Amino acid sequence: MGGANLTRRDRLCKLRSAILLGSAAMTRPWLIPLSGGLCACALLLAAPGGHAEGKPARVAVATENVVSTREGLAELAAGGNAVDAVVRAVLVAGIVSPSSSGLGGGGFAMVWRAATHEPYVLDFRETAPAAVDAAAFEARPFKPEERARATGVPGELAGLWQLQHDLGKRKWRDVVLPVARVAETGFPVSQHLSNAVASPWSKLAWTDAGLAGLFFPGGKPVLGSSR
Repeated sequence: MGGANLTRRDRLCKLRSAILLGSAAMTRPWLIPLSGGLCACALLLAAPGGHAEGKPARVAVATENVVSTREGLAELAAGGNAVDAVVRAVLVAGIVSPSSSGLGGGGFAMVWRAATHEPYVLDFRETAPAAVDAAAFEARPFKPEERARATGVPGELAGLWQLQHDLGKRKWRDVVLPVARVAETGFPVSQHLSNAVASPWSKLAWTDAGLAGLFFPGGKPVLGSSR
């Protein structure tokens, strides 16, 4: 993701996308940055124990992709709380906007638990492999063929699971199964994804037959609005 070389403060300054989950019933909203490749922010009212109770009168979800937004709203409608919706939306973003988010990345969450007036902080950014050659990083930038040396061990899935386990309302299975259905049934290609596939970096996808078949049907990049 390129974030491994940034300080924690730099990472916060480089938030690029946002998920906003709010309630008109909130007396005091709180901002929760969350990063999982897709960098997200959420407004959450945490009830005692960290699990939101009751159903708010009005809610709103905003993400970089209409499919992620739709799934976040669907999670709230299904009885999930704001954390459930964030987790579902971020996982969907990894499918519909793979150049911005995905299980190969990591993130962090900062949650204010309004009921107990306590912060909840979870760092699940990528970590260096146990056998990393730290001295090699002094010679950066790496040559193109050596850039894989800067790849971190992904933390997104473990982090989202921990976040949902600690503060979510519904069962993990119920939150993530709809995400799998998005991947299985397909989704409209956004202009952002179409542009990413058409970029020079997309040639990397040709090294994998599965990716090539998915993003280059018939040997041509997928177009916006196709499915």
